[in-house]
Amino acid sequence: MITLLRPLTFAAALLLAGCSLQSAAPEKTIYQFGAERPSSATATSPRFGSVRVADFRVTQANRSSSLLYRETDQRFVADPYRQFIAPPAILLTERCRAWLASSGLFRNVLPSGALLATDATLETELVELYTDVRDPKHPAAVLSLRAWLVDAKGGAAMPEWRFSQRVPLTNADAGSVVAGLDQALSAALADLEKALSR
Repeated sequence: MITLLRPLTFAAALLLAGCSLQSAAPEKTIYQFGAERPSSATATSPRFGSVRVADFRVTQANRSSSLLYRETDQRFVADPYRQFIAPPAILLTERCRAWLASSGLFRNVLPSGALLATDATLETELVELYTDVRDPKHPAAVLSLRAWLVDAKGGAAMPEWRFSQRVPLTNADAGSVVAGLDQALSAALADLEKALSR
């Protein structure tokens, strides 16, 4: 009787362990990137011609779709279960084009693959996109962009711009992080629009 119970007990323990391992892994959650431009500030008539918005370049750290947390000065940790709907470069390129198209500053805002001639190309790079949790009591969403205009002949039309935003967060859960990054991107794109309008 004892020899019969031991295999059954072992099998039951394995089954319970398997169930607990399955339930321990969290479900993957996908997030969208916002940054909607307020329509109230739209220019009444275009001030400039056509502009091509090149695809965003990104640093190695931001090539993944995972939310990124900075735990120390040297250590960054990606969350494989909390991700953007697409890599940040794609999402930021889409948001930047939509933002400038709704600004009314340009007659046309074109993607990088468009065959139409343009007056200038806006080159952009995502330098930083992460949640700073080095001080756990004061987390913050951090975003930093570089941008510069290239004229039709390939020369720099204006000096390079840098736009950096740091948005304090009440906590570092994924929903708060994405909302903070949305706010940071909106502020950076508003600064870019101001720079382009000068």
